[in-house]
Amino acid sequence: MVAWLSLVLALVLPPSVTRERLLRFGGRLVPVALCALYVGVLYTNWGAVPDGNFSDLAGVVALFSHPGNVLGGWIHFLAFDLLIGRGVIDHGLAHGYSRIALVLVLPFIFLYGPMGLLAYAVLVMIMRGVKSRRQV
Repeated sequence: MVAWLSLVLALVLPPSVTRERLLRFGGRLVPVALCALYVGVLYTNWGAVPDGNFSDLAGVVALFSHPGNVLGGWIHFLAFDLLIGRGVIDHGLAHGYSRIALVLVLPFIFLYGPMGLLAYAVLVMIMRGVKSRRQV
């Protein structure tokens, strides 16, 4: 949660060294640490559910019947969602999108992952439409 707060705070600050440090912390350092933790959890729980697999829903349900695998899945989501959040911020700032709009998209990425990314894709389409109408 602290990493997400650092990303939001970075968006409300003007460009500065502090903003860059907050973005690096929440969008790079924490996700990399989570990735390292994920590898450890994966190693510790490898083979805990012999019937588990990603081939079908029953296999996935079996995998997530073990608490260690659920922890690994949770860490996976946390790391990837933070990386997506940072990517959205980088893309949005590079294209001059409203920082308020970016702040509003971040909770959807944090809570719902793909839905948040879809919300950002819609924002990008809207901003491109606004930009192209201004050029006419």
